[in-house]
Amino acid sequence: MSATPEPNLRRPDDRPRFWLRRGDQIFVGTLLSVGLVFVFVHWLRLSEWGRQPIEVDRLPAGQYQYMVDINTATWVEWAQFEGIGETLAKRIVADRQAKGPFADVDDILRVKGIGPKKFEQMRPYLTQEPSQATAGNRVKNGSGT
Repeated sequence: MSATPEPNLRRPDDRPRFWLRRGDQIFVGTLLSVGLVFVFVHWLRLSEWGRQPIEVDRLPAGQYQYMVDINTATWVEWAQFEGIGETLAKRIVADRQAKGPFADVDDILRVKGIGPKKFEQMRPYLTQEPSQATAGNRVKNGSGT
């Protein structure tokens, strides 16, 4: 037997393990370690670990009151009511222009298509400016002053 090593034999450190060379094993191990760190950090963020809940003082919800002036409202404002479409809203405005301003909120009932049930739903949201009502009455009565 000879004392010289055969050229086909590899050193034990150069043998591939798990089908990877030593440099590839280090690279894959580093990637897996970095990936695990990212997964752990993501888990911490999702669990809100170390965070304290904050109580926020909020104002009470405000109530919005939608009011429509019966003598100045456009058909677009009338159409905002439930059950009144574009056609009926334009009919209300046309009636006001043809017959003069409404003297009272109850005069809305003179418009064809508005019945007592629909009127009662709208009534809390209807208003009338006093100066326009008196001016409308003067024109209706023929005084004009």
